[in-house]
Amino acid sequence: MAGIGLRTIPHMPLVNLTELNLNNNLITSYQEVVVRHLADLRALDLSRNHITSLRPAMWAALPRLAALDLSSNPIVRITSGAFDGLHRLLHLRLDNLRNLDAVEPRAFRTLASLRSLGLESPAGKGRGAATLADITAAVPCLEVLTVVVRVASLEAQLCGVHAPRLRILEVRGGTLRSVAADAFAALGRQRALTLRLSGTGVSSLPAGLAKPLARVPHLALDLSDNRLVSFSPATLYPNLTDWNRLATKLLPGGLVLAGNPLRCGCAASWVGAWLRRWTAEVGGGGRGARAAARRSHCRPAGPLAAPRPLLALVADDAECHASALASAALRPAPRPAPPLLLLLLLLLLLLPHKFIYEMIICS
Repeated sequence: MAGIGLRTIPHMPLVNLTELNLNNNLITSYQEVVVRHLADLRALDLSRNHITSLRPAMWAALPRLAALDLSSNPIVRITSGAFDGLHRLLHLRLDNLRNLDAVEPRAFRTLASLRSLGLESPAGKGRGAATLADITAAVPCLEVLTVVVRVASLEAQLCGVHAPRLRILEVRGGTLRSVAADAFAALGRQRALTLRLSGTGVSSLPAGLAKPLARVPHLALDLSDNRLVSFSPATLYPNLTDWNRLATKLLPGGLVLAGNPLRCGCAASWVGAWLRRWTAEVGGGGRGARAAARRSHCRPAGPLAAPRPLLALVADDAECHASALASAALRPAPRPAPPLLLLLLLLLLLLPHKFIYEMIICS
C-alpha cells in the first residue's frame, strides 16, 4: 500500500498481518481504533508521509511491533512518552527529519529492547537539540547506530557516546567533507566494532584516525562509496613502530575501500600489500570482507586505462622506488639543530652587517 495517496490508515481487519508498508503516502496521523485488529503486526513502514507529531496512543494497539520506520516525515518534536508502548521494538529509523526542532532523550528510555537506531546529527535545532551521547545512554542494548551527518565536518558529534554493546557504527551524509582525527575517540573501548563511513563527500582522511581504536580487539573499517582519491598509511599507523607492532592485526575485520576514485600509485600500492598481508596473517576475515576487498580498485593516470584491483597492485607496477610505509607520512621528524649551532646563528643575526663584513675580510 505504498505510494497510493492514502491520507490515513484504512480499516484492515487482518488479524494475521505481520508487515505493513505505507511509505510515500499523505498520512498525517491515525486513531488507534483503526489499527486495533493489527495486534500481531511486527513491521510498520510510515516513512515519507506527513506525520508531524508522535503520540503514545499511536502504538497502544501494536504491542508486538519490532520494526518501525518514521524517516522522512515533517516531525517537529520528539517528546517524553513518544514511544510508550513499544517495549518490544528492535529497529527504529528516525533519519531525514528535516523539520525536527527538539528531541528529549527521555523519549527513548521506554525502548528497552531496541537494537538498531538510525537518526540525524544534529538531532534537533539550537537549544532543543539532543546529543548522540544523551540518546545512546537511554538505549542500553543498542548494537547498531546509523548517523546521517547534515554538516560539513565530523568532529565532536560522537563525543561522550557510551554504548557497551555497540558493534556497528555507520556514518553517512552527502554534505560531509572532513573527519577530525579524534572523531571516533569515544569508541576506543568497544569489544568489537565495524566502523562504516560511507556515502559522503570525504576525499581524504587525517593521520591518526585509527589510533584511538587501536585497543578494540576486533575492528573492521569500511570506507566504501566516498570520494577518497588517496589513502595514506598514516591514517592507520602514525609511525613505523606502530606498523611493525600492529601490522594488519589492527584491523582483523578487514579494510574496505570499494567505490572510491582512488588514484593508482605509491599511495595505493601499500593498500594492495596490506590486503595481501591481511589475508595471510588474519585469514582474510569473513566471506563478505574478502569479496569487498576484491571489489576495491584504483584508477590509473591514463584517461582510457581500466581500473586496477588493489589486491593486484604492487610497488613495481606503480613505479614506486620505496615502500609506501617508508614515505614521508611515516618518516620520523628531523632532529632539531644542536643548541650551540642555534646560538651561533642567533649571534650572526644580531651582529651589524658591517662588523660581519670586516670579520670575513680580516680572516
